[in-house]
Amino acid sequence: MKQIYTSIKFAEIGLLKSLLEAEGIECVTRNQEIANTRGLVNHTGWYDPELWVLQDEDFDKANAILAAWNSSEKVNLAPWICPNCGEEVEGQYLRCWQCDTEKKEV
Repeated sequence: MKQIYTSIKFAEIGLLKSLLEAEGIECVTRNQEIANTRGLVNHTGWYDPELWVLQDEDFDKANAILAAWNSSEKVNLAPWICPNCGEEVEGQYLRCWQCDTEKKEV
């Protein structure tokens, strides 16, 4: 068993675990429970959530998958203005949060 990734972001660990499992790589997470105490104790990093690959022979394949994920282009969509109510809406949303008007593609 080898540690492959650590992060303070629970969702990131979960996403990467799902990516690896989809490729048939068995893995587990550690420290998720103790990491919930963040803020109650001084942060030293020793309890950040970790992702571990169970089979050593899967480590290189898992590392390649994570490297590809890490180098993938991150899309940062620009905010848009709702044509109905004029509200500014974050780019990842397809409907206005204020009036539920659908985003118009330009």
